[in-house]
Amino acid sequence: MMSCMQVSLPMLAPLLLGTGMLFRSIKSNASFLFPRIGLVVVLLWVLWFANSVVQNTVHYLQRQGALDHRISAAVITGSELFTMVGAGVIVLSALGVNVSGLLLPAGVCLAIAAKDLAHNFLAGASHPAVDCIVSWTMPCHDLMRMML
Repeated sequence: MMSCMQVSLPMLAPLLLGTGMLFRSIKSNASFLFPRIGLVVVLLWVLWFANSVVQNTVHYLQRQGALDHRISAAVITGSELFTMVGAGVIVLSALGVNVSGLLLPAGVCLAIAAKDLAHNFLAGASHPAVDCIVSWTMPCHDLMRMML
């Protein structure tokens, strides 16, 4: 014969109190968590939309012949990189990580790379052989004679 176990209120008190505290904690944190999740979703959608606009514009210009394949590939890669870094910053910021300490070294490296890139671009654009190529079309042997 099976015996029925009697459950009394003092036995259920910890369970009831613990469940009540759990629901209260969920309720107080949900008011903080759900708007943050919504903001992250909206910001990630805006990043995705901007990336798709850039990619579609580059593909359109490439089909029209206005952009070279190398330039379009570089712009698309840069756009995807910018989108991924932006998404990472948004997610880390939403999780409570202080991203300003991470962005400073990256910004310094980016500034140094941009300075070198601009220097190389302007140095190449001011070269006499480049000026001749840009200003008019000439046969290759004439260009070789000019460079010597």
